[in-house]
Amino acid sequence: MEQSVARRAHNPKVEGSSPSPATNADVAQSAERILGKDKVTGSIPVISSSGGVAQLARASGSYPLCPQFKSVHRHHHLRLTPLPQGLIKFKIGRYIMQESFCGQSDFRRDTKHWNHCYKKIFNLNKPSLFAQFVRRSYLKTPATLLELGCGNGRDSLYFAAQGLKVTAVDASDYAIDELNQRGVADAEFFCDDFVSSEQVYSRQYDYCYSRFSLHAINATQEDLLLTNVKAALKDGGKFFIEVRSVNDPLFGKGERVANTTAEGYVKNCFINNGHFRRFIERKELEETLLVKGYKLEYSAEKTGFAPFGSEDPPVIRIVASV
Repeated sequence: MEQSVARRAHNPKVEGSSPSPATNADVAQSAERILGKDKVTGSIPVISSSGGVAQLARASGSYPLCPQFKSVHRHHHLRLTPLPQGLIKFKIGRYIMQESFCGQSDFRRDTKHWNHCYKKIFNLNKPSLFAQFVRRSYLKTPATLLELGCGNGRDSLYFAAQGLKVTAVDASDYAIDELNQRGVADAEFFCDDFVSSEQVYSRQYDYCYSRFSLHAINATQEDLLLTNVKAALKDGGKFFIEVRSVNDPLFGKGERVANTTAEGYVKNCFINNGHFRRFIERKELEETLLVKGYKLEYSAEKTGFAPFGSEDPPVIRIVASV
């Protein structure tokens, strides 16, 4: 069975050839063959631009990086929903399974959410408390700084006004368009994946700044991001992190993000009101940074770091250097 399904996604005439285009019917038939017609509801994703359809069809066979179909056939009421950039979203009971397959980027996963937020309010009046803390305690000018997940750009603009040359990246095309229209001399803004963007990681920086962006990616992406940041920082460069904690009142709210592991879900990950968050354990992040070759200069978790209206959750702050 696996062999015939795999052939459906390959060009059988050429050994090792790239996947050939597949149709809705091809993918649906492959899924139904594994899961059974009564267990497949909703729509089947077809991503024709980069072989995504063929890769998805291979997932129902034995392709090792795409285990979704093979591993979830035991579940009933499987719902498949098309998402951009090679994503599949599975709805199984009250759990959501959301995985990028075959290494494709999912940086646009929350673009719709953030575009909606920034269209409602695009407040650039004041930098965050974290940006002010970093500027007061660590930054020296002239210097270069990379911001990961800059959002509406308030902190990037603040850093540029303080004499730093800023490169900033975010998945919200609306926010990046708005910021680029301002034409700030010492700030460049890119709409790209802050985990793996060649545009930003091909440069060298004195500082890297990540506020409320690390909890927007999964653990595998975090590992790649930490590698890329370390390579992009100059000797003695510093990485500033502020991120949501497992002690946040929002932890546990929404739907857990399921996967195909024995546990059945991704650790500390939830989708709440259409927005993905992976809540961080401070000690675990500290250990990860140390294993990656960073040195810890500061680490704390407490309230008062990021109050917002009536909310004041405990937040993690870390400063690491290379």
